[in-house]
Amino acid sequence: MNLKKKSGSKPPKSLSDSGEQPFEGLKSTLDAAKCYHVHGFSPVPLLPNSKQPASKWKAVEYDPEAEPGPFAGDRGVALKLGKKHGGLVDLDLDCKEARRLASYFLPDTQCVYGRKSARASHWSFRTKSAVKTKKFQAKIDRETVVLVEVRGEKHIATFPPSGHPSGKKLRFESGRAGLPTAVDADDLGRRAGCLAAAALMARVWPKLKGARQDVAMALAGGMLRGGCDPKYAKEFILRVAQAAGDEEATKRAEAVHHTDQKISSVQQVTGWPRLSELLGTSGGDIVSKCREWLGIGATGTSLGQGAPAKAALKVTPADEIAPQKVTWLWPGMIPKSALAIIDGDPGVGKSTICIDLAARVSSGGTMPDGTTCAPGTALILSAEDNPATTIVPRLIAAGADLSRVRIVDSETEVAGHVARMVSLPDDVASLQREIDACAADLVVVDPLVAFLGRKISVNKDQEVRQALSPLKTLAEDTGVTILVVRHLNKKEGMPAIYRGGGSIGVVGAARSALLASPSPDDPDVRVLAVVKSNLGKGSQAWAYRVAGKHSAPDDSEEWEAAAVEWIGPSSVKAAQLVSETSTQKSTAREKAAEFLKVALAKGEMSASEVKALAKCHGHAGKTVDRAAKDINVMTQQLHEGGKITGWTWSLPESCATKPQISGKEIGHDNSKRPRKARFTRLPRFC
Repeated sequence: MNLKKKSGSKPPKSLSDSGEQPFEGLKSTLDAAKCYHVHGFSPVPLLPNSKQPASKWKAVEYDPEAEPGPFAGDRGVALKLGKKHGGLVDLDLDCKEARRLASYFLPDTQCVYGRKSARASHWSFRTKSAVKTKKFQAKIDRETVVLVEVRGEKHIATFPPSGHPSGKKLRFESGRAGLPTAVDADDLGRRAGCLAAAALMARVWPKLKGARQDVAMALAGGMLRGGCDPKYAKEFILRVAQAAGDEEATKRAEAVHHTDQKISSVQQVTGWPRLSELLGTSGGDIVSKCREWLGIGATGTSLGQGAPAKAALKVTPADEIAPQKVTWLWPGMIPKSALAIIDGDPGVGKSTICIDLAARVSSGGTMPDGTTCAPGTALILSAEDNPATTIVPRLIAAGADLSRVRIVDSETEVAGHVARMVSLPDDVASLQREIDACAADLVVVDPLVAFLGRKISVNKDQEVRQALSPLKTLAEDTGVTILVVRHLNKKEGMPAIYRGGGSIGVVGAARSALLASPSPDDPDVRVLAVVKSNLGKGSQAWAYRVAGKHSAPDDSEEWEAAAVEWIGPSSVKAAQLVSETSTQKSTAREKAAEFLKVALAKGEMSASEVKALAKCHGHAGKTVDRAAKDINVMTQQLHEGGKITGWTWSLPESCATKPQISGKEIGHDNSKRPRKARFTRLPRFC
């Protein structure tokens, strides 16, 4: 489909093969009715300044020899539409965007008319096959908006010189008072759909420049992935942006070229899901309508352009690839031009380590091993820490050059006004622009899971790898280090490489993975150990403490913050850190089991009372539940008035030995068990 404007071009031949203007200069309704009838159409009289027929129009048969009564005075004239009435089809362009774009999308015709406030709002055609009436409408901000209406079988269309309900007369456009052009019905339907899609996008085109470019890129990705020819997609976006009054319409259209290059090199691009997010609350319906009207469905075919382009394999002989030396931000620990991960439980200082590294980059300081780095810029995306109370004080405590650190707001502007979370990989292009603008050397994403798109399951390997691939490419293209933070899962006893939250695809995409955890030798010391290193031999682990710092008495602003104090190399391995954690948790469970044996030694007790007492002695509820299963605690329901009022716990016979307890013991009287048992004192087991 060619979207070049058709004004000035020679119109296609009509069924009568005439290029004359037979409808030009029609003054009265009666003259118009006679002229339309002569050229094969079926006139219907209308009430004055109304679209309402003067009588039951389906039964009306125009008789040129009859008295002029039905078309006398101020009455209007309509024409019957459909195959039996000259094959007449009327396209009603209900919005200004559709009228601006019609000449680019619709076939040319010699029959175009409208009123003063809506010029060229009706385009008439003739087809050999029947055309069903269809409205192209969509919900925009909870309002249903009709964009284009194709009228065919069993309908009528008001024609000049009738009066519109607004009081304005319908008039033919200059040079467009001729016979409607003959077109193919199916092609006309496709073109009407494309026009409606373009009008819809022009109507919702964002007002902010940054948002406009993001919308253009997402629209380009959706169209190209759907099988649109790149030239058509470029022209489509250009015309949409122009109709929306975008002064940088040419720049928007260039998004197609960049997107097509990424697709050819098998890189991820944004598309329909991203466009839906950018367009806010109505985005889902708008995208659905655009895809439907452009003919882009599950099969991926579109606009008669054929199947989606198949990416050709790019093959390079190995002897043509020059080896490159690996460069490091922190030798053996964190490489440059790569994705790296720090895993760890809450409270071990993962975020504080990232802040420490950002401070060293910003000030051009030395890494913990003594290697120096040139002063650079760091970007920080944090979804958990407040910039004013946490991030900036930590940067000051770490000696950062604050002028070289950029803190990215976790929310971004969408379509000019709707705020949403920064989303990866959808916002990779925006992130790259910021990296290029400040020549960043380090990007911190803390934590990763907070910034992954809402439709990405962190536990699905394929989705995670596809989401992280653009980040990996971004690091390689810009030379930046992207350091992401991740919490540990609860898979106790697993190797360190499997302990990070989510799919193994996360650590698979990273070139370096680190684990932060308390030292097995000293609870006040923590260790940062290498879990995996793809680009070289991993460094030895590093021991550190998290200490509190605060502002000096003479500082103009008061602050308090945590800071990392690096102690030195450690011989502890990552495997020891996860096994120690597992041992510690097992010990807590064993202690809870011993507590239960003592608490239930003299007989059954209310489960809620056991748990309340366990909490007082420092045992977590879930740990107590697991310990109860370990020692096969017996449970029984309590009933009152036919309803379950609670549960009792008791020891099985294998555990029913009476432990020796110092101090006062628990009193039980099973014959008259009180509603709430009274406890004195139990020894602490933790």
